Amino acid sequence: MLARYDQTLRGLAHDRGFVALTLAFVEGDRMVVSSAGMPAPLLSRLGVPTKEVEVAGGLPLGSPLPKRYTSTELRFEPGDVLLFSSDGLAELPDERGTELGYEGLAKWFTEAARDREASLEEIANSLNASVESRAAGAPPDDVTLVLLRYNGA
Repeated sequence: MLARYDQTLRGLAHDRGFVALTLAFVEGDRMVVSSAGMPAPLLSRLGVPTKEVEVAGGLPLGSPLPKRYTSTELRFEPGDVLLFSSDGLAELPDERGTELGYEGLAKWFTEAARDREASLEEIANSLNASVESRAAGAPPDDVTLVLLRYNGA
């Protein structure tokens, strides 16, 4: 599907650059995910350290370079929480200009999702509070996050 979107975008007369996105289809306890220039989602699973969902990332849509998009399948377990984010979250600098990094983001997410009873809104609020305390003023790049929880069948 990403290849079709890429073809369409390249067919349009535009000078707006490229489009990065993650496309995920969820049905029951199964998710199929593909990426075009986006960071891998993070998975918080009970009893397991937070980890990246291994998604073979492709180049952003609209790039003239040759590319191939693939999909990864994930089976959910009850209580799983996924974090999809833009690169602006991991690249968020502190007052010295040091980026948070993906390891730092995983630590934030682990802490925010630690309480298995926390709502997605509470997890998002925790992550947003971390962003606000780290960023001196407005972040230099977009900071976007989407959370998904699987409660079971």
